Amino acid sequence: GVQTCALPILSGARCRRGALLMLGSLVIRLLVNTAALLIAALVVKSFDDSAIVILNWQSALLAGALIGLVNALIRPLVSCLTCLVQVITLGLFTFVLNALMLLLSAEVFRQVVPLFPELQLGFAVNGFWPAFFTALLMSIASTLLTRLVK
Repeated sequence: GVQTCALPILSGARCRRGALLMLGSLVIRLLVNTAALLIAALVVKSFDDSAIVILNWQSALLAGALIGLVNALIRPLVSCLTCLVQVITLGLFTFVLNALMLLLSAEVFRQVVPLFPELQLGFAVNGFWPAFFTALLMSIASTLLTRLVK
């Protein structure tokens, strides 16, 4: 029979390799997001212990995935809607957007956690400024980690 592929330009073994490469890339991105979150949280918690809460590694992994999803699906729309503000502030409003996306991810996490009570998950960002500095540090850590991985 005819073999179909999610990647239209590939077929057969090339399709499987392409799909594996994409999956590997997603896993690496998830791990980089999670590591950047943990690094940023560690630094921010050193100034205010209650600023950000990550209960365990499962929470960090799920939070990293949610941050990735929010940044991939919602952030582009919000960036378009706030384009004029970003231009007026010479791009500095991007830092505010990053903080808002982190707060949104934490809220989504809070809504999802009750679905899995047996996992004992916990992730919270307590306020705008902790979110702002965590997002800023995550951007730096993510950039450095991505360069290290590639």
